[in-house]
Amino acid sequence: MIHNYFLYILECSDKSYYVGVTNDLEIRIDQHNRRKYIVLYIYS
Repeated sequence: MIHNYFLYILECSDKSYYVGVTNDLEIRIDQHNRRKYIVLYIYS
């Protein structure tokens, strides 16, 4: 069985970047927009 995953990069309001991996990009972006999960570490 093949599983598809997405690597995504978001630019944060402070101009730093958040890099993530998900198998459901639409849901994950919605979670970020609703701040459902707090980012534990951000690299700038």
